[in-house]
Amino acid sequence: EPNGAFNPELLDKDGYPANRGPSRFLERSDVGQLTETASSFDTYEVNVLSGAALLCRSDVFHAVGGFDPNLFLYFEDDDLSLRLMKHGCKLLRCRQSVVRHDGGASTPDSSVLEQFKNYHWERSYRLFCDKHGFRYPYLKRLLMNAVHGIGNACRRKKKKVDKHLGRLLALIGRDQKHWAGRLQQQYGGQL
Repeated sequence: EPNGAFNPELLDKDGYPANRGPSRFLERSDVGQLTETASSFDTYEVNVLSGAALLCRSDVFHAVGGFDPNLFLYFEDDDLSLRLMKHGCKLLRCRQSVVRHDGGASTPDSSVLEQFKNYHWERSYRLFCDKHGFRYPYLKRLLMNAVHGIGNACRRKKKKVDKHLGRLLALIGRDQKHWAGRLQQQYGGQL
């Protein structure tokens, strides 16, 4: 496919499909109303690619500017998919090729890292919306994360509290120095 990019079939560590679902952004974008059409074909079109195992020609990748370095974690595949589609590329999934993807296996489980990852999720969400002209619902996100954080604290669900705390820290504007200090304090030079 000279003007296309694709994902192989992604499987989790137990061999179950771990493919990316449709993008919440690209479904409503001006580049069309593509939906995933799983069929008996080995290769089919999707509306977003997963960055876990993304393949495309290097000339096409460079023509659209590659990955945006401002999107450190999260939404980088939505951004690249949108730019590839605007460039006229087809986004495909090829079932003949298989890659095993152990999602979330690259970092240890910790309170600080959960907050850090969710800080970047919220930050990247906002940057992506600003970059592509999507509405970013700041007040809704602020209230939702505060309410969910408090609710999970009442239910003693620490990991979910950390998730919403990280997102709230992004919403109120914590900077990278804050995270560098907290990660250094917890992990020293181990990360």
